[in-house]
Amino acid sequence: VLFNSKLPESKAVAEHYAKLRGIPANHLIGLPLSDGHTISRREFTVKLEQPLAVELARRNLLDGKAASIRYLVLCWGVPIRVDKDDALNEDGRSQAPSSLRRNEASVDSELAMLPQLGQAPKRFGIVTNPVFRQA
Repeated sequence: VLFNSKLPESKAVAEHYAKLRGIPANHLIGLPLSDGHTISRREFTVKLEQPLAVELARRNLLDGKAASIRYLVLCWGVPIRVDKDDALNEDGRSQAPSSLRRNEASVDSELAMLPQLGQAPKRFGIVTNPVFRQA
């Protein structure tokens, strides 16, 4: 359960959710994030994506193997959108159709890419999910 550690209310929501669902307190992760709905690409990478990946790896939850945790719950107070970054240059972006050059995203869809982080997933266009229909 992920919450914004800068907002006491976000932590309270996370703790309440965990209590109702029987989730152990050590499964809560608080990160200091902006308090708006939208986060810059840089802040997403530096303050959310990378620290969360480090914490999940530390807990052996990022290797794709079977784990007791199956979902990441984002609590109130965690930004929901990653703003576009026109300065972000990636291979192939300029050749993509204009409608697919966009790099703004929802936070939850970007976090779904965490297991692919080491493979430097692209931040524009359509990104395939390697585990789709694998179960």
